[in-house]
Amino acid sequence: MKLRLALAGAAVIFLSSTALAGGVVKLSVTNKGKLKVLGDKQANSIVIEKLDNADIRVSAAPDRFGNDTQLKVGSQNPTLAEFAGVTAIDIKMKNGDDRVDIVRDLEEIVTLDGALKIDMGSDDDVLVLEEVEPDSLAIKTSKGSDRVTIRAVQVLGKTSINTGGDDDLLFIELLNSGSLDVKMDKGDDSLCIDAGSFIPGKIKVDGGKGTAWWDRIDDDLGIEDSNFEAEENGLCTI
Repeated sequence: MKLRLALAGAAVIFLSSTALAGGVVKLSVTNKGKLKVLGDKQANSIVIEKLDNADIRVSAAPDRFGNDTQLKVGSQNPTLAEFAGVTAIDIKMKNGDDRVDIVRDLEEIVTLDGALKIDMGSDDDVLVLEEVEPDSLAIKTSKGSDRVTIRAVQVLGKTSINTGGDDDLLFIELLNSGSLDVKMDKGDDSLCIDAGSFIPGKIKVDGGKGTAWWDRIDDDLGIEDSNFEAEENGLCTI
């Protein structure tokens, strides 16, 4: 059954579910249009898309162990929820082997007037951003061997990425951003940037302690960092 209700000044449509296995991701919208996504200590998986009516849809997906992630909107437990009036997104997944996909629907790019902030928390996480256009982008993954893919993303302001410790993979393909700040910290990390990216402002890249590689770097980007070795390592397959 479909229901519509007012939630902190924004409209939300949700579909009910009886699936209770897996972790819980809480969803809410502030009166200024910020969609807040809060995970727990279990492994969770969600997909975020923008619909042709400009609503933002959040869908639950099975985690890496096959358990169904449970969404929670107020007292309801839907399998998906659609929010109107979203201008910014703030995601905090906490611990657990989480996965977040923010991707284009069949017709609509995920555009945001405000910031897109993503904190994946600890453990081994996967983050995929594809055809997303926020005002600014901040990504943090903390400890764990994480995989971050950024494809066809346009950011008006600053993009900052911190993958934390352990062995991380960062894939960037067609990123247009005002500036870029990457820190990969400890671990055997790989940074892969496709030649089609365009970053006119300041670029700062820190490979951190440990072994770090970059591959497929466009010389025109002017990336300089002594922590990275330009080496074909077989891991950069975008």
